[in-house]
Amino acid sequence: MTLKFALVLYAVIAVLNALAAPTHAQIVSSGVYTVVSKASGLALDNEGSTSAGNGVWQWSSVAGSTNQMWQINRLPSGNYTMVCLTSGMTLDSGNRFPNGSLPIQNTSVPQNIDQEWIVTQLANGSCTFVNAANGLALDNSGATANGGTVRQSTPASGSANQQWQVTLVKQLPIASGGIYTLTCRKSGLNLDNEGASAAGNQVWQYGGGLANTNQEWRITVLPGGQYSLTCVTSGMNLDNAGSTANGTAITQNYPQPGSSTNQQWTIASAGGAYCTLVCQKSGKALDNGGSTLSNAPIQQAAVVSGSANQQWTITPVQIGANTPFITYEAESGALAGSAHVTALTTAPTTMFSSPELEASGHAYVNLANAGDSVTWTNNTGKSITAINVRYSIPDSAGGGGNTSTLNLYVNGTFRQALPVSSTQTWVYETSGNYNGMSQSPSSGNAHVFWDETHAFVSGAAIAPGSTITLQKTSSNTAAYYNIDAIDLEAPPAALTQPANSLSIASYGATPNNSSFDNSTAIQNCINAAQSQGKSVWIPQGVYYVFSGSPLTATGITISGAGPWYSTVICTASNWSNGFIFLTHSASFQNLSIDASGPNATPGLFAILAYDDNWSLNNVWTRHTMLTWADGSNITISNCRVNNSWGDGVNINNINGNACNNVTITNNFSRGNGDDGMALNSSNSSAPVMTGILICNNTCVAEWWANNIGIYGGVNVFVNNNLVTDSVKEFGISVGLYSGSAHLQTAYIQGNAVLRGGSNGWNLQYPAMGIGVSGNSSNINGVSVTGNMLANSPFDGVHISSGSSLYVAGNLITTPGLNGFEVDSGATGNAFLICNSVANLKSGQTAYIDNAPASNFTVTGSGNIGFTVP
Repeated sequence: MTLKFALVLYAVIAVLNALAAPTHAQIVSSGVYTVVSKASGLALDNEGSTSAGNGVWQWSSVAGSTNQMWQINRLPSGNYTMVCLTSGMTLDSGNRFPNGSLPIQNTSVPQNIDQEWIVTQLANGSCTFVNAANGLALDNSGATANGGTVRQSTPASGSANQQWQVTLVKQLPIASGGIYTLTCRKSGLNLDNEGASAAGNQVWQYGGGLANTNQEWRITVLPGGQYSLTCVTSGMNLDNAGSTANGTAITQNYPQPGSSTNQQWTIASAGGAYCTLVCQKSGKALDNGGSTLSNAPIQQAAVVSGSANQQWTITPVQIGANTPFITYEAESGALAGSAHVTALTTAPTTMFSSPELEASGHAYVNLANAGDSVTWTNNTGKSITAINVRYSIPDSAGGGGNTSTLNLYVNGTFRQALPVSSTQTWVYETSGNYNGMSQSPSSGNAHVFWDETHAFVSGAAIAPGSTITLQKTSSNTAAYYNIDAIDLEAPPAALTQPANSLSIASYGATPNNSSFDNSTAIQNCINAAQSQGKSVWIPQGVYYVFSGSPLTATGITISGAGPWYSTVICTASNWSNGFIFLTHSASFQNLSIDASGPNATPGLFAILAYDDNWSLNNVWTRHTMLTWADGSNITISNCRVNNSWGDGVNINNINGNACNNVTITNNFSRGNGDDGMALNSSNSSAPVMTGILICNNTCVAEWWANNIGIYGGVNVFVNNNLVTDSVKEFGISVGLYSGSAHLQTAYIQGNAVLRGGSNGWNLQYPAMGIGVSGNSSNINGVSVTGNMLANSPFDGVHISSGSSLYVAGNLITTPGLNGFEVDSGATGNAFLICNSVANLKSGQTAYIDNAPASNFTVTGSGNIGFTVP
């Protein structure tokens, strides 16, 4: 066969394969379906269980059985969730990776990849369901009898055991298990519980606010197709108090799962974007009484068709950052050759790290031999023009790292070789030098395994439905490639220079030349902009700086063409004081900042920011902390920080300055070397930090300390953040830093903590710590409500100390050890209201109080899965 003929034949085969490839299932989101095995003709069935952790089975189809009805909901990633109508619980991998493991039903937790399924429609009309967390397919195990176990197995093309016929039964308007706001058409105001913690309190309407959990409601489907609505702030359900009268006030009350029609609501489309909610008990509608004023009470009234008082928009609440990219985990991809998944399947038993512990999802794919590959399908619905790959390649024998490439293919056709390196990973530690930064392999146990490479995709955009493959070939010289995740993105066009700005190019800056130091040109442009009252413009290109002296700026804005286009990279071998920019009241937007440092000696800050009235927006930093900062009236938003040698973001009063009215929102932090987000009000000689809002951020696999660390402050709000895959300490730590200062009136609400907590220092950190390093006098008035904690390797929540702690409406599911635990040395008091603990392992306990009652008292009511003595 000639080479030319072989290439033509290969191209023809590739086209035919593409035409024959399965297409993404056209499932109507929020539709209720039966799911029937092609192999057995039996239906996926939860056997009537309402308990988290129970498996699923196959049984003969029974018309009208809610055990066999599954609401299938499409997510922005293109993945789906499957919720059983009998239990209101979501089909879940069980955080289990072995082939043949059992999927379970579990409490619905937003953003939990264990509950996401890749649904593919085959040419024969059936579908496959592959779990996005472990890459295993829903499989009927070949059983043909009633009661057969449904398992998760390695995908096998053509296997009838893994093919399922989905049939639409009915359409429901709302995806179960999500968090929503409800806005009345008449007033434009939101359903609100006013922050009340007492059962029987009335609900009202108020104007919206950023991450206001008083206005956030978890909506869960019930067996009859009705819904319950649970307030995130209180953990209590919307309730009509049992009345059938017009004008009765609507209240909140302790959840009564499946038993109280007072709390069951039919949600129906009212046309357009609006719905009506009718109470099952009374047959009357949720009604705002016709008021357009805030603080107006909500009531029930006879249903009136077309009444704006009774029409509500139901809008999903964002948990975590709304990023411009979609992340696909490597373990959810299709593997070829000898590629395989390595996963953390049990809790860490050592204080030292591993690649799987530091990986997002605590799992990765290994490509060790030529021909090994991992492939994803672009199910985002968008044409993708840029990718970011999180990977690891081996260290060099003597330390210091290697460089190599990894090949990218689209629809089986080579596009480009991606540059990869281990020169900024692989440092070594011991118990005596924990979190050590030596690059010598002889210095102990390795940690910091992961780096990232990003690039625009060569050639045409990756169309929806196309495949994306990373493959090791003979030209890729690293001994192996570990792949953690890929981010798919379609960056907007580059911005142009704004009016009233000075370009660094006009002052001699030269892009894309690693031998040219742009420090002087950039500083001269900054100086001129300050004197002329203008902003600084960084055009497209990569601008190297290596003088070792920081770039200083005061009272100006520094902008770029976008973080995919304008980059400043520090390659200095000796960083002066460890920061690139030293600023006072200066803002940054639409650019990226990178550094070449091989370890955290010293830790490098992209921006050391002081004083008031500044912002960071759409800034992407790599290998450097985004900011170490203080000041008042600060906003940090829409930023990314990856693989820093320090915190992602640290706002503090360390230098003695006031730090008030700070908003940190919609930022993405991954793989950073301390806390992902830190609020540090530990300087007791400085004004205490006040008015801090940390909301809608995502923090993934931070490898030194906590994903989010709250150390003191007053009027602190930590709401609607997504925290995943702790490496050494807490998912969220709420308390003090080394016992100094105080924490008062803090609200930790509506956060999702997945696989939070770890075994740093062999201390078995839980997913969340409350009152850490504090006591009853310096921690008080902390409210921890509506948080969702899933699959923690150890305990769900530890309560250390504090007075008047209010812990309500939190959901803990599938903890490795216990649910709630009060430390033996705790002092103060706490209220535990309407919390839920589900799917405990054998021998574990939902609630343990180790503290003497004389030192710490707990009052509880309305909890599910445990009682407080």
